[in-house]
Amino acid sequence: MHEVCQAAELKPDKAVMDKCETEDFTHTHSSGVVEYKPGYIEGVVSGAHHFLKLDWSEVHVRTYGDAAVLEGHEHLMANNKGRMGDDYLDVMIVWIKQAGQWRQAAWIGTRLRDNSAGASKDSK
Repeated sequence: MHEVCQAAELKPDKAVMDKCETEDFTHTHSSGVVEYKPGYIEGVVSGAHHFLKLDWSEVHVRTYGDAAVLEGHEHLMANNKGRMGDDYLDVMIVWIKQAGQWRQAAWIGTRLRDNSAGASKDSK
């Protein structure tokens, strides 16, 4: 499901993103800005957050019944209203199973101290 949701953010596909996220979904950007589901989806669909690359490495998933925590490193490239971003992040996503479907409840990313490709391999 993670790959489906990532693909929806890259397209962007509003309907799939809506299915990927719980109604009370929060997206905490590496800047500390928190967006709730409606604002985050609108930002992606409108191009305010235009993702060019969402590459993952060192992904670890722990499950707890109807909840799961995904942690990993993400190389994120985006065009945010003409401001290019190229960041390496530590990311945690909380997944919840609702009505038989896995959905994201929360996403939080922090920039790696050394924002380079080498950092994503050596920071854990």
